[in-house]
Amino acid sequence: MPFPSFQALLDDVAALDPQLDYLDGVMTTLDDTDGGLPRDRAQDLMQAQQRRAALQRNIEELLNDMETGTEIVDQYKVGSD
Repeated sequence: MPFPSFQALLDDVAALDPQLDYLDGVMTTLDDTDGGLPRDRAQDLMQAQQRRAALQRNIEELLNDMETGTEIVDQYKVGSD
């Protein structure tokens, strides 16, 4: 991959998955045992999961666009040699 810093960023975003899953599990347990979960905390978690997913999609799209651009430049270089 020609863009290691972006790949590292994508890896960092993916590392949020287990943390958000853990938090979801804790909140579900609290909901089951305490008779209710604060609605605003549940919404905060859902928003965090949605932001993480959107960020991951954006980074993947950016990487894809950059790789496509690199391929086009490489083809141009080969064609001009």
